[in-house]
Amino acid sequence: MKPARVIGILFGLGMMGLAVGAYFSGEPASRTDQGRIVTVVFGLMGLLMFVNNLTGKTKTAAPTAPPAVAPPPTAAAPTPFGNTGTACPSCHRPVSADHRFCPTCGTPLQARCPACGREVQSEYNVCPYCATRLK
Repeated sequence: MKPARVIGILFGLGMMGLAVGAYFSGEPASRTDQGRIVTVVFGLMGLLMFVNNLTGKTKTAAPTAPPAVAPPPTAAAPTPFGNTGTACPSCHRPVSADHRFCPTCGTPLQARCPACGREVQSEYNVCPYCATRLK
């Protein structure tokens, strides 16, 4: 049983217990018509919460159609781009987008801007952060 369901059961029991306690407490407010109505409504809400969590009947999402299967990716030609492509600009071997250096030949796939020191892609001519010319 899920912890949320157990909490709902205990909370429902607690609401019913408080309603019964308020009804039999002898408190002047619980002896008025409005007090009795509030007590009964509170007790019924606790009962409904208890039963709903105890039986486990919850709304389920309607079954959906299976997702469309995307066609398999076609092999892209190696590009001379460092971090954005799939190939090293020097040896043209496949590299991951998060690689900073080619694992085969060691070519840097990202350069640093000489002015601001932030990493930029090796094919950039201008730093996108400080507009310094790179090449």
